Amino acid sequence: MLHLFVSDAAALAARRTAAGVRIVKDLKPRAYGQRAFVVADRDGNRLHGGERLR
Repeated sequence: MLHLFVSDAAALAARRTAAGVRIVKDLKPRAYGQRAFVVADRDGNRLHGGERLR
């Protein structure tokens, strides 16, 4: 698992979707204080992307 902190999670999620990456968890606010999403690569590795909620 890899978690990336980014400044614009929506833009990163949109780029991943446009590239055909499988979305595991949609972008939304999470209980741990981030707006985040999860994708899986073709090997099944999960990549998390998120930004801190303000």
